[in-house]
Amino acid sequence: MTILILIAISAALAVLCKILMKQERRDEAKRQQEQLRQQREAAMRDERIQNLLNQFYDLNYFGIAGGEDGLSDLCDSMEYILGNISLPEVTAARKICSQALKDFARIMTPDYGVCNEAYVKYVQGLTERQISEPMEDIIRATKQRSSGVLEYADFSKLHDALWFYAFQKPFSADKFNRAKGVFLHYCSTCAPNEAFVAELYAKSQIGGDRAIQNDLNAFLHPQKNSPRTPMQLEKYSLEMIASALMWMGAYGAEQTVLEYTLEKGIDMGEKLTVRLHNLQNYKKGPVIHSTSGEKEKFYFSMDSIAWKDDEIDAFFAQLGFMQRDLDYALAIRNADRKTHVPDVPRAPTEKAVADEMRRYMIEELGDDIEVSYEECVGLTGAEGKEKFDGILITTKQSKNLGILVYLMQMGKLLNIKFYSLMIPAGISLDHAEQQTKSMKRETNAKLTMWENTLIEYAEKAIENALNKQPGEETIPDMDTVF
Repeated sequence: MTILILIAISAALAVLCKILMKQERRDEAKRQQEQLRQQREAAMRDERIQNLLNQFYDLNYFGIAGGEDGLSDLCDSMEYILGNISLPEVTAARKICSQALKDFARIMTPDYGVCNEAYVKYVQGLTERQISEPMEDIIRATKQRSSGVLEYADFSKLHDALWFYAFQKPFSADKFNRAKGVFLHYCSTCAPNEAFVAELYAKSQIGGDRAIQNDLNAFLHPQKNSPRTPMQLEKYSLEMIASALMWMGAYGAEQTVLEYTLEKGIDMGEKLTVRLHNLQNYKKGPVIHSTSGEKEKFYFSMDSIAWKDDEIDAFFAQLGFMQRDLDYALAIRNADRKTHVPDVPRAPTEKAVADEMRRYMIEELGDDIEVSYEECVGLTGAEGKEKFDGILITTKQSKNLGILVYLMQMGKLLNIKFYSLMIPAGISLDHAEQQTKSMKRETNAKLTMWENTLIEYAEKAIENALNKQPGEETIPDMDTVF
């Protein structure tokens, strides 16, 4: 019995000890919490901490007004003063920097002069509501000093807003500056060049190369009393900015950055050195057109008919200089024909002519012939575009040769225009330049024979179509004659 009593007492004492130890730990935790609270209150009375917190919650500090430190540096300053004391703002700021550094899809790729097209397409596909709501939530949480909300906010949305308003047409300086200010406040440490590049992009789209030279010079040569820029003048930053300027087509500004890099003795590497040499020896040639937006249409340059050898050289040199592929055909020459329409009310449609042309030419010249009905865009001048429906004839025997046929009926008269084209499908720029010159000079016997043959048999096919059983629709009259 005595042993049982001792065992029971021992068990009870053990339970009591555990209870006392738990209570002691709780009391210690409370004492530590109280001590931390008192330390935080004391820290909050420290004027230095107050100033740093005011900077954290002041959207103009790192934004438009320019600040003395980045967000990460601000955390370092607070932690230095606080010692072992933690503040929610410091925790939130550290998470912001860490998340932003991980989540940003930068506008430029590692390849010089090449933008992140997938990201550009993503941003341009957003609506203003999708952009403004997350940004306004962050602004509201900042004004309310809600560090808990900020800690879990998605700051990559600020980057999206920055570029959304840079791309937006018509451009709104107020909206862009608001997005830039918030972005710089929270993200200048982890993405220091993005806001500057976005601003250069927006201005270059409005005023071209000249519109950004002042901003660029101020960035490269800041005045002594000017607000601190968040960008660091180091090789990576300068190369990224030069790469972005090439993407924008601001070649004068790009040359300025690379020359500055060279003057400061920064190692440029072979790639940038060659690029600078090309810029300094750059000779402007004929207009290079953009064909983005309507990939299903067939684009070709009409101006190229008049080019001389030196203009062909300059055109392809520009493409190489811009690191661009040629993505549209070049018209080498054109030829006009006229024929009589025997039965005007019942003349065949253009598509019926295309069908007859396909049947006849394959029958006469073999299966290597391809005939397609195309929506065509003739590129001319700086931004001129002539749109029309045409018939494109190609042969597998000379893959870079094309004959484009344009038909226009004027009463009983059918006007026919043949464009001989150099189609740059699957060939290098050097090969495309060589093919263009060969077709111009008619020095390639195979190309010349195929060109003449395709035009000759296309004429016969048109005559066949006009003399066959007519269709129900006519070739439409058109007001514009090329």
